[in-house]
Amino acid sequence: MLTISEGSSLEDMHVGEEAQAYYVKQLLSYIHFMHAAGINFGEFGYEYIRFDANGFFL
Repeated sequence: MLTISEGSSLEDMHVGEEAQAYYVKQLLSYIHFMHAAGINFGEFGYEYIRFDANGFFL
C-alpha cells in the first residue's frame, strides 16, 4: 500500500515514472468514480474502490 504524507512526493520516495503514472491513473479513476456516483469526500469510503488487473473499476 502506498501512503504519502503531507509534504512528501513520489519523487522523494524514489518511485519510478511508470509507478508514478500508475498511481496518478488510479487517483484520477477514484475522482471520476466519485463524481459519477455523486459521492463527496466527506461520504467516501474505501470499500467503494475495486479495480481489475488493468486498473479499471469492477
